[in-house]
Amino acid sequence: MNEKDNKFLVMVKLKIDKTFNLERALVVKDKTPHSIDEFENILRDLNCEVLTCLKCWIDDLHSLIELTSPSENLKEFMYTYVERFRVAEVLDAIREVSTDRLDERHYVLIDINTLNLTPSRTVREFLEDLKSLYPRTYKILSKVLMNYINSPLKELNLEVIEENVWRSFWSLLSSMTPKLRPHIKLRLVVNHLRDMEILELLMRRAYLKGEDLSTYLSGKKPLVTNIISQVVQRSPIDFDTALHIIKYAYSINELRYSPLSYDKALEYILAKEWEAHVVSHLIYILDNLGSEYLVKSIVSWWSWYEHVIKGT
Repeated sequence: MNEKDNKFLVMVKLKIDKTFNLERALVVKDKTPHSIDEFENILRDLNCEVLTCLKCWIDDLHSLIELTSPSENLKEFMYTYVERFRVAEVLDAIREVSTDRLDERHYVLIDINTLNLTPSRTVREFLEDLKSLYPRTYKILSKVLMNYINSPLKELNLEVIEENVWRSFWSLLSSMTPKLRPHIKLRLVVNHLRDMEILELLMRRAYLKGEDLSTYLSGKKPLVTNIISQVVQRSPIDFDTALHIIKYAYSINELRYSPLSYDKALEYILAKEWEAHVVSHLIYILDNLGSEYLVKSIVSWWSWYEHVIKGT
């Protein structure tokens, strides 16, 4: 590992120590804030540097990369991972434009007006604009969309395309891990995230259609099948919570005990992503439903987290 990569990883390790996690959520539960101000005071007391805005923490990551100038391999891995959020926005935009529901307020990482999305535009025309505006997004999406180069956007089958895009994306990210040495569980966790991304995508569709979810669990690791089976049988309302716990909390827990290595780069991104989700959710609950529901939500998260940890 070169000196600049080491400096970057030391800095992200320090930042990880200041992220909001489920252990700190228990402190929030015990103190039971009754307002957003009280909640923010607890975060300050916990010495958490929370950025709930997706664009804010991505910008903060870019600033850290510019400050430390890590290797090209590490930069490419980090930039590629966070590009998935822009890819997701582009896929959502294509879905919305094909149903005449495009609303620019839904997007923070792409400029809808500049992309000039209309139902009749062809994939070829769309990709030309995408390449000039967001080359990394283009690199990821074009591998799949090139198969539909002459099709109008409104005719695309987003269910098929979305699944293929995410399979391609995670394969790309996994292929980068051998260049990041030393690492202990980096590739293992990337592959777990890949499996969970696809499983989550397929199961959400099946759940909304009222289909049997067990058909999607065949061949999955026992941890996943046990938790998903439990949540479907006992508490379907916790479906999202259980999926997030398996995807994020499990992955972070796998990486957190690694010594200083490239594992910390992925742990940091996941910790910030998970933090943004949890804190935003708690703020929404506190603001709209009150402190009683905030406590119930944290208890539910912690219950499923314990199931996951015991299953590892």
